[in-house]
Amino acid sequence: MSTKNNDNARITIDMPKMDHKRLKALAAYTGKSMREMVLEFIEHGISEYQEQVECAHSHKPNKE
Repeated sequence: MSTKNNDNARITIDMPKMDHKRLKALAAYTGKSMREMVLEFIEHGISEYQEQVECAHSHKPNKE
């Protein structure tokens, strides 16, 4: 994965040191970079949240 891509945006986050250590260990265990792990978590989280929003939206009564 190249980090020099015009379609990417950069973010910076602060996280608890213990979570950073856990992420680092998990990345090492899976053979992935921490960046790859975070991107997978974000993608999964966005998909889950989007499904919940769409499901909730589809169950709202129509006000017509």
